[in-house]
Amino acid sequence: MQYANKKMYLSNITKHPISNTQQKSEILSWIEKLFFLSWILIPCLYSEVTYTPTLGKNLGVGILFFCAGGLFLARGNLGRWKFPSLWVNVSLALFLGVNFLSLWVRSTFYHGGSYFFELTAVIFLFFAYAFLSKSFSRTVFLRFHLVGLLSVLLIGTVQILFHLSPWTGNKPISTFGNPNAFGAYLVAMLPLLLLELREDRKVWKALGVLALLLFVVNVSFIRSWAVILSLAGAGFFLVFLFSGLSRRRVGIWLGYGACLMILFSIPFTRTSFIKQISEDVRPMIWKGAAGMIRSSPVLGWGAGQFMIFYPPYRPPEYFAYPESVDSTDHAHCELLELCAETGLMGVLSFFFFVFAWLRFVFRRVRFLPKNDRTIVYAVLLGVLNLWIENLLDVNLRFMSSAYLFWSLLGWGYGFVSPGITLDEKKVILKPFLRILGAALLVFFFHFGFIKPFLSDCYFKRAVFEKGEGRFEQALLFYEKALEVYPQHLEAQYRMAYLYGFLKRNEEARNAYEKVLRMAPFFASLHGNLGVVDARLNRLEEARRHLQIQVKMNPYDPERLCELASVLLRMGKVSEGKILLRRALTFNPQHVFALKVLKEFKNSDSVVMAPE
Repeated sequence: MQYANKKMYLSNITKHPISNTQQKSEILSWIEKLFFLSWILIPCLYSEVTYTPTLGKNLGVGILFFCAGGLFLARGNLGRWKFPSLWVNVSLALFLGVNFLSLWVRSTFYHGGSYFFELTAVIFLFFAYAFLSKSFSRTVFLRFHLVGLLSVLLIGTVQILFHLSPWTGNKPISTFGNPNAFGAYLVAMLPLLLLELREDRKVWKALGVLALLLFVVNVSFIRSWAVILSLAGAGFFLVFLFSGLSRRRVGIWLGYGACLMILFSIPFTRTSFIKQISEDVRPMIWKGAAGMIRSSPVLGWGAGQFMIFYPPYRPPEYFAYPESVDSTDHAHCELLELCAETGLMGVLSFFFFVFAWLRFVFRRVRFLPKNDRTIVYAVLLGVLNLWIENLLDVNLRFMSSAYLFWSLLGWGYGFVSPGITLDEKKVILKPFLRILGAALLVFFFHFGFIKPFLSDCYFKRAVFEKGEGRFEQALLFYEKALEVYPQHLEAQYRMAYLYGFLKRNEEARNAYEKVLRMAPFFASLHGNLGVVDARLNRLEEARRHLQIQVKMNPYDPERLCELASVLLRMGKVSEGKILLRRALTFNPQHVFALKVLKEFKNSDSVVMAPE
């Protein structure tokens, strides 16, 4: 919508986007304020629970999703909640639709279903924070941000001083489980932190300076190149936007570049940086992700299902790196992972949204007062920092970072919107929309958050019982976890492993078969299933599964010996010897390989299975 002049636009933009002819309910007004306060609780998601295999960390976002939905439904003016940018709304709907279509084509929701629910929730919260962005003044927004950020920085600094932080190499009682994820939060908040330094009141300016000092301390100890590179790359934009005069701007820009050149000219820094790149395992992961993209370029392999379909495309050389793990759950590059999961359609729809958002914001931000413009630029830079950091990391796949990313975009979207409303007389289906919205809200909350959370509680209890040696109780809790949420892949896999550990081979095989239908290449599935088949004397099936595992990871001496044992039992002596000798190249002291080869040398007896 166009406006004749700036005065008319400012008149419209100051209208409250959710006001109506009726007076606001005081209770609902307090709900709005509490919902706004929840934004400063985002750092709480960057806790130890963020770095553990749990779905419980998402319950907080699910509750926000439910409260926001209930609040908007209770307001009763559904027809009024509409922003003038049709392109932003359509592009977001298209992005969500492509994610769902990629899952639907693959016909598997075992891991992608939870991701789709989470994506739906954060997109909904994008609109929720867009509406809230006009409910509070710029000053309140910045001060709430400063209080939340300062509290987290203080916690991080205390942990560094007492060597309780994972960044210092020790982690006895750390609040932040993943230093990279916490670093992503800090780089996204840096532009807003710089705005605190412009506060007029000395108290708040002093708090801003304190927060900036603590920020430098925390970032110095993070030891994450992804974070450092995102700060370095976005620093030029920060200098350009937050400096005043043009000459000063150019001077600061050149000074910033000179500091970077000096920093990377120091031999220690340059050597460390090159070593990090040359020894990093990420290029190997990216190579496998590129293979996935080539195999399914249009719609990908299903939103949120990178972990399930990635292993066959992972280069075997990946396991030659000491940082390698059996189950690769992310691509360590958000762009590659998005393309691998949703194909070119997903990437194009996402960038279509980004373009629509930028076009909408920059066409309207010039009408705002100068101080308000800086808030929009700070939000944009925070999102940019987060995105640059995730070109080398996986933080946008954590609910904490996704929540921050979409909420910042929502703030910027709502901040420049005039809040145009519709005539309520035209909203004929308003009661129907309220009922439908309530039904969808309950459905998403129950199946997307409550059931996974309850299942995860049982799962955690099962893991605890197994650690205490109470195996029967652990199996009972695994079964309860799967009864509540059958898609809990980790619970199904661990239950199968525990059956195998207890030598209950038939039950273990049945449980592994269920995992095979869910995720055909999950972790050591084929290797473990091959061992169970060998115990049941199903040698041909055991050989087939172990060969798949060895093909994916030819550097594991244990798997090589297990396959050699099966081949020897099948009478394939020469093939078994070759595998045993190969196992000794990776572990010259491997007991089983040495024992069998020695017995072959001294007699005709053969040890049939690894100890």
